[in-house]
Order: sequence, then C-alpha cells, then structure tokens
Amino acid sequence: MVIAEPIYIILAAHNHPDAHEYVKQLTLKSQKTGKLLLDLLFEDPEAKPYLAKLTKAQKDILTNPEKYTGIASKKAESVCSFWEKKLSL
Repeated sequence: MVIAEPIYIILAAHNHPDAHEYVKQLTLKSQKTGKLLLDLLFEDPEAKPYLAKLTKAQKDILTNPEKYTGIASKKAESVCSFWEKKLSL
C-alpha cells in the first residue's frame, strides 16, 4: 500500500478528475482480493489513458516505490533553515 500516495499524485498530475478517491477504491479492492495494488492499476481500463502519459521517472517510481520521497527533501531543508535562523540569533 506504500505505492498508493505516488499513484494518486501521478494520476492527478495527468488530470485524473478524482485521483485520490480512485486510488482509495483500488486500495480497498486490493485489500479485499489480495491482489497487488499496482497490478489492479495496470489491469484497470479506466487507468489506461493516464498510464499512457507516464514519464520514465514516474514509471520508475511505480515499479520501484522505494525511490519515492514525496516532498521529504523540501521539508528537511525547511526545518534546517528554520533552526539555522533560530540558533544564530
């Protein structure tokens, strides 16, 4: 299920009208059937037009979810910047 967030973000980036709800339903189906979320995504005809638009980097994230970091690096930079300013006063 760790792949759910990058799936919905990527689908939303390709103008899926309700990416979050769509992925939520796929996640529930995955839990109910025991099928992998990614398999359900690639088997679903509704997803095909969006999957056809994936960049190489997006495909890489879906097939290697450990590479997905979201906005973690931006958050880390923000925290460091905040504390650098606070501690330099």
